[in-house]
Amino acid sequence: MLHKTGRFVDIAGIENHTLNDLEIVTAAGVVSTTTGQAILILHQYAYLGQGKTIHSAAQIEHYKIKSMINLKCLVVNRLSLL
Repeated sequence: MLHKTGRFVDIAGIENHTLNDLEIVTAAGVVSTTTGQAILILHQYAYLGQGKTIHSAAQIEHYKIKSMINLKCLVVNRLSLL
């Protein structure tokens, strides 16, 4: 983790799974790409403090990072259908 914002968020997912009061942070990690390893900076991510993260295709497309995804989202900024 690189920076804590002091803001918190509640998250709801599949089958009503919820996580409450997760801090929003800027984090970094090393990822494998087709051309080798790269450092990934993640701004405004909910921080659980363990495990892996999930990236939404709609979120990545919104920020114009088209090279990171193979799936194309049908709708951005509304209901996402993959």
